[in-house]
Formats: sequence, C-alpha cells, structure tokens
Amino acid sequence: MCGIWASIGLPADGHADRAGLAAAAHRGPDGEALLLIETPAGRLALGHRRLSIYDLAVRAAQPMRIGPLTGLFNGSLYDFAAVRAELEATGVAFATTGDCEVLLQAWLRWGAQAMARFDGMFAALIHDARDHSLHLVRDRFGEKPLHVLELPGGRLAAASEIRQFAAAGLLDRARIDADILSRFLALGSAESGAATFVRGVRRILPGSHEVWDLSGTRAVTRPATPLYGRFAQPDPALADPRVAAEALRAALLGAVRNRLIADVQVGACLSGGLDSSTIARMSASLLPAGTRISTFCALFDEADSNGRSLSERTFALAAADHPGIDLQFVTPDDSAVADAVTDVVALQGEPFAHTSILAQHFVFKAARTAGVVAMLDGQGADELFGGYTGMLGHALADILLERGPFAWQTAARALAEHSGE
Repeated sequence: MCGIWASIGLPADGHADRAGLAAAAHRGPDGEALLLIETPAGRLALGHRRLSIYDLAVRAAQPMRIGPLTGLFNGSLYDFAAVRAELEATGVAFATTGDCEVLLQAWLRWGAQAMARFDGMFAALIHDARDHSLHLVRDRFGEKPLHVLELPGGRLAAASEIRQFAAAGLLDRARIDADILSRFLALGSAESGAATFVRGVRRILPGSHEVWDLSGTRAVTRPATPLYGRFAQPDPALADPRVAAEALRAALLGAVRNRLIADVQVGACLSGGLDSSTIARMSASLLPAGTRISTFCALFDEADSNGRSLSERTFALAAADHPGIDLQFVTPDDSAVADAVTDVVALQGEPFAHTSILAQHFVFKAARTAGVVAMLDGQGADELFGGYTGMLGHALADILLERGPFAWQTAARALAEHSGE
C-alpha cells in the first residue's frame, strides 16, 4: 500500500501538508515526495508515501508527471502490462516498468474511461493542467481507501487515512458522528456509504469519480459519478454446474497469476479456510519449477466452552501439503495481543468489529520480517461458498429452493456433514 495526500488552499508554509503526509509514513516506507502546483484556486499540494511493488527505481517515484497530468496512486493494476502493450502499439513510449505511468498514459488517451480497462485495486488522484481539475477515483469495490475533508473558504484535503487530517491540524478529534457510531454499536457495521465516524469527513464511494474544479478563484467539488457501467449478464452456459465450475477455476487462476507479478517477493496468507487455501495452492502451481511461496498462518490453539478445538492447525497443514508451499505459524500470546491493540486501533483509523484484524497484524508483521513485501489474501470466499457456520443457513436455503420444499433429507445430511455428526 502507499499513502496519498492532497490539499488546496492550506497555509503556504506547508506545515499542514508535510504533517498530513508524514502521518501516512507507515503506508509507504520506500519514498516520500510533496509537489506544489499553482492553480487559479490556489496552491495544490500533492504528496505520496511509496511502497515499491513494481519498478523499484527512483524513476517510478510519485507524484509522477506525464505531459499535463500529475498523478498519485495507491494500489495495483494487475493487468497493466496488457494496457501498456496496447498503448505501445499506438506509438506511446514508456520510461518506467510500473503501473502508475501506464495509468497516466491511458488517462491521456481515453480520459476517465481508461479505468474500465484495468483490473485492480486502487485509489488515485490525477491533476490535469489543461483545465485545472483534480480527479479522484477509486476501484470497483473500494479496496483502497480515499477520504475527503471539505473546509470553509473552498479549502479541501484528501487522504488515505482520516488521521492524516488530524495530524495536519484540520480536524477536531471529538467530532464523532453519533449516527454512524450508533449503527456500529447496534449492527457491527463499520462502513455506511460515504459517511465516516468523523463528521465532515467522507469517503469516495467505491467505483466513483469525483472532480475538484480548480479553474476559479476557489475550489469547487462536482458531484461524483460512477466510474464503471453495470456488470454484464452472465453467459447462459454457466447454468450448467460443470461449465460454471471450470469458468470459476479459470477466473481464479487468472486472478492469482496476475497478482503474482511483482518486483518484490510475494507471499500468501494461509488460514486453512477455503479462500486462502485455494489461493496458496494455485500460487504454488503457477510458480516456476523449484520455487516455493512463503505462507503465514496465525494460530490460536484454544477450545470453545464445550472443549472442541478452535485451532486451524490441521486445516492449514493439509493445505500446505504441497512441494511448492512453505508454511510459517505465527502464535501471538495474550500479552502480545494486548500490547498490539493500541497500535492496531490507531492504524485502522475507525472502529472495527472483528478481532481477525489483530491476527492479520501479526501475520503481516511476520511476513515483512521474512522479507515478503506483498501478500495475497482471500476475503469473502468462505462466505460465498458456505465455508463458515454463519453461512450454513444460506446453504440450506439454496438446497430447498433448488430441490423443492420436501428436500429435508438432503438439507439434514448437509447439516450433519457440516457439524461432523
């Protein structure tokens, strides 16, 4: 991940901008830069903290300028090589081998429509000197964060994390949104549209494109517009389970293959669940012969109130039983978890509802210590495929809907298999 900072109309001494960018230092240990651009609406500051994944050289540092465009980027465009080849075929020459330059060259050619050509997770800011506009875009699912703070007098700031605004002296830490807090306490929901836990701070919605018009004497925000069209209707052939299974396998293999492309060491999380096990096994099958992928698993050898083991050791070992997989267990004790809570809460920026984030903290820390810079992880597949007990009701409902109201024996068998009885 990288850290993004942008502002318009803040004090000329630059103290607030430097402080806001410095607060994202943990997001980008490999480089820091702050660029000032004069616009009719005032001085635009663009700052970037870099975590190098593609093209580790200084030439790929950001903010990056290509003609009239200046860009900040956080994330990865997994298929940037294909878009690069398409642009090269039209005569475009590249100075780097990373994805940020491909994004800017694609934007030069196709404008905001260029984003639909990419498969990736990202938050990006692009300044266009031709019309004095700043474009804020976010990926389809909002995997990479991007927040906006509007201040009196046409002053604006954008950042990867809310706490960057506080570090810049732009935010009263006590401005909690009571409605969002109540929703979180009642439902455990930590995200509700554009609203955040802090009044006055909003997030750019997933798949959205917001424009700051800097052509006048003060900055004006235009209403955000969708960056993508609707998903295409599925191929009718996918109604055949065998066809659908093969299509799913091909799509997963393609996704994993693209995410293994990097100029740093790539590893994977491996909890023993459906998603991480699938990713780890596919990664191992795609690596060159004789190479191995490093995987990491947070392990808690505990039991529930009935004495049943909660440990995922058996499942993780089974998934790692492959010549291309190395597995390292991470076993934080109670004191280590207690010591980490304050830092993890601060890094998250907003309340979170599940302690799995703490487990991930130790996994990623161990990976970094081992020299692994980028990690593959699965999120959501266990829910999608009914791998968790909480999803069992949905799985049973699917059986009854598909086979009719009298399929109780099938549903009962599925329940028995899931519970091990």
